[in-house]
Amino acid sequence: MKASVVVVVAALMTMGVWVSSDAMYSNNYGDLLGDTVTFGSVTESTFTHDHALYGSPSTIGDTLRFQLTNFGQFTSGGESALMDGMLETTITSSPGSWIGIVRFAEYGDVSLSGSGGAATYANVSNAIFLKITEIDGVAENVPTLVVSTTFSPSEGTYNLADDGILTGSPWEGVLYVDLDQYIIDLDDPLLTGHATKVELTMDNVLNNGSEVGTSSFIRKKETDGLEITPFEVIPEPATLLILGVGGALLALVRRGRKA
Repeated sequence: MKASVVVVVAALMTMGVWVSSDAMYSNNYGDLLGDTVTFGSVTESTFTHDHALYGSPSTIGDTLRFQLTNFGQFTSGGESALMDGMLETTITSSPGSWIGIVRFAEYGDVSLSGSGGAATYANVSNAIFLKITEIDGVAENVPTLVVSTTFSPSEGTYNLADDGILTGSPWEGVLYVDLDQYIIDLDDPLLTGHATKVELTMDNVLNNGSEVGTSSFIRKKETDGLEITPFEVIPEPATLLILGVGGALLALVRRGRKA
């Protein structure tokens, strides 16, 4: 199920039919400013629920933080459920810097109870789609990068047959992307430099089911946020020399005026 969700969403995005206006719930929180980057038009949406899942975002440094409002679900007696929360934003670096690393970490817990088997289950998955639209401030058409979060334990997949009864068992997921390395790995002589504008879409999914006499609960409790590591352009030695000579000349001019 986890893989199929990612495949379906990827296909929808490729066809250009994934739009927030089609969702049961959608909220554009506007632009949020970090220290070095801007998170533009931060929008959450969901096709499965009629309320916010991520909650109102905020920024600390260059990290976009969330409240994870009601991002959890319970099933019992043969029921199954899907919770799918999308997050979209365009990340733009300030002049003289670029977007180097994208990191996202989240934490939650899972509970399975009753007498049952593999049909009582709970899964968590999260994929991020990254589309670099500018390199060194110039518009470029870079292939979309799709990265899945690594979850532990059990790769984010749990069931009564394999894991037994679980009560509030913690899980965590971490995603890390080096955009500089991604551009290098493309091995395209026409695409060199650093990412300065990136369109990001996150597809965060919970999927669980139960049998008669069993129950399943899984939730996302907290997150470190969408953390961006920017890098600043370091002047070349020749540029530093010019700046140093210019500063010295300026100092001499000022001394001459005082004399």
